[in-house]
Amino acid sequence: MPFDETFKNQYIGMSSSEMLVDLKKRYHIPDAIADLLAEKDRYYMEIARQKTHLFPEMKIFLDKLKAAGFKLALASGSSLAVIREILAMTHITPYFDSLTSTEEVVLGKPHPAIFLEAARRIDTAPHACLVIEDSWRGVQAAKSAAMFCVAIPTLFSEELNPVFHSADLLITQGISAFNAEDVCQWIENLQSKS
Repeated sequence: MPFDETFKNQYIGMSSSEMLVDLKKRYHIPDAIADLLAEKDRYYMEIARQKTHLFPEMKIFLDKLKAAGFKLALASGSSLAVIREILAMTHITPYFDSLTSTEEVVLGKPHPAIFLEAARRIDTAPHACLVIEDSWRGVQAAKSAAMFCVAIPTLFSEELNPVFHSADLLITQGISAFNAEDVCQWIENLQSKS
């Protein structure tokens, strides 16, 4: 497979299993999806264990949200095993009241099922939820679920997918421009309008 930025971009935000179904079909891979997923997770975690770091501003953001009493749910296209290990490695497991993987819903992003399930698990109405998302698929899923959305694109580019512009707050330069204080202020302003 020709793995480069263009190749990678087409799968950002897609569930791991849906990505592998597509790759299996495109490249005539004979292996079972479950075997491919296990192998992909193994390779991914080899890299993640060495290179995953929590962005300091995101830690500040989590601290502020927890201190304000918000329920926090994580909804990801990764497997539950990967989610749990990444959270443990970055020491942020205790922040989350619920974890949801696309393994547990019928369809992955851009379908809203994962966000609706995450909201159900923390007993919160969708219209009262705020999604922090890094992919256009996730933004579309959040908006389809009638949730507020802060979009922080994974890959900064001059030409963002137009779906990003449907987010309620778009941080166009990505995570390097994310400021916890600013986003918390934006959330407070949002709450005061409700």
